[in-house]
Amino acid sequence: MVAVKLEYYWILCSYQDIYSIHFPSSQVGYVGSQGNAIYKTTDGGTTWVPIPVINTVKTLYFLDINTGYVGCDDNNVGKTTDGGLTWTWFPLGFWSSYSIFFLDNNTGYVAGAPGYYIVKTTDGGSSWNYHNTNVNYKQFANSISRIK
Repeated sequence: MVAVKLEYYWILCSYQDIYSIHFPSSQVGYVGSQGNAIYKTTDGGTTWVPIPVINTVKTLYFLDINTGYVGCDDNNVGKTTDGGLTWTWFPLGFWSSYSIFFLDNNTGYVAGAPGYYIVKTTDGGSSWNYHNTNVNYKQFANSISRIK
């Protein structure tokens, strides 16, 4: 895990809320925030550049420096395989995705609201299966990091 100084947050998003941060390496990191962009650093957090996306990013997870997923406020999950230059979008039917986690290149989970829905992919995001559970997205977000 890479430590990022709090003062970067203030500079990074210009008063926007930050919802998620993930560093797949010691130098490359991504931040999900308001404003239809994620922010990427390639120098360990010294500088950040915006990468346009279709809506507010509530959650993100990167498998490596190039392959990652973002969950947005508009029921879409996006996948990139080139560090955010291009995206493939998958509508999931939530109002918002609040937590995303991948066990490996193929198996991943997204929890969203409203309700108690978790979706799972076993093919890297090409298709998603819904599971109506008794676990809400907040419980999922608090416990999913223990899986790996």
